[in-house]
Amino acid sequence: MNALQKNILNTLSLYIHKLRRPFGLYLILEFFLRIVLTWVSRESIDSASISKGLVNLIKIFSIGFTYDVAVGLFIMLPAVLYATVSPVPGRMGKAFNYSILGIFIFAMVFKFAAEILFWDEFQSRFNFIAVDYLVYTHEVSNNIRESYDMVTIFGGLFLATGIIFLTLWRYLKLTPTPVPSLKNRLSFMGIYLVMLFGIYEGISDRFTNVLSDQISRDLSFNGTYGFAKAFFENSLDYKRFYLTSKDVGEHKLEQPIKISKIGPEHHYNVILVLMESMSAEFMHRYGNTQNLTPHLDTLANESLVFEKLYATGTRTVRGIEATVLSIPP
Repeated sequence: MNALQKNILNTLSLYIHKLRRPFGLYLILEFFLRIVLTWVSRESIDSASISKGLVNLIKIFSIGFTYDVAVGLFIMLPAVLYATVSPVPGRMGKAFNYSILGIFIFAMVFKFAAEILFWDEFQSRFNFIAVDYLVYTHEVSNNIRESYDMVTIFGGLFLATGIIFLTLWRYLKLTPTPVPSLKNRLSFMGIYLVMLFGIYEGISDRFTNVLSDQISRDLSFNGTYGFAKAFFENSLDYKRFYLTSKDVGEHKLEQPIKISKIGPEHHYNVILVLMESMSAEFMHRYGNTQNLTPHLDTLANESLVFEKLYATGTRTVRGIEATVLSIPP
């Protein structure tokens, strides 16, 4: 083996050693996340037959793995930069490495849990709704604290982080030798940046178009990529998340009922009650037994109630403007 080949192998050895744990962890968590989301959505996935369902699952996980690898390489960029400038850190550098790895593990575990909750709410991977939530951090954080036991959730996240970190602990002290020269490390860094640019230009959500239904396309998607894409494009697919006149026929929605005049005309007072984060599940009328809304239940029992309505937006403010001004979101 000549000197050039040794330099190449030493350089690859350094970066593989630095990246294999966080990169492998990221891919494993994304794989298990996709399994969880696929399982909870199994009744909605296009699987008219066993063979078709199996082919669909292979497509979901194959396309998903492609997205995961591409996004993972971008996530690893800070680690590549750090390995380039500090290939063999001292004692303080090692402590810094352990701290960053712990933070990275917690971030990945947190994202894992957040995507499951987001999917349960919207049947979608991260999109502009998730970005929108960051804009209204105060309102959303209060809503989350009221809706979930955050002490238990964060306790579980820290526990999972600790278990994963301790599992990787015995591999943290291995250091490849010899260390490649700065020239070789910078050359690798340049190649890595060129590769990321190629991925940036080539990656697209069009890869999911080979899947026949929307749930399958979302399962094959990557939440981190979806979040970044929504953040920079500042948009949400209107036709997917909002009903249009075309949806009336496709989803067999009931057409508006024509009401003819019966008896004398009465001019009633109409009161609109608008509430933040209110759900039908809190009302006794729809099965709740905690008596949370006694006055609202009384009004519902004595009034004309419309039960087949559809949300006009992804946030309360969208519903308010549509109700008050009679306009779409």
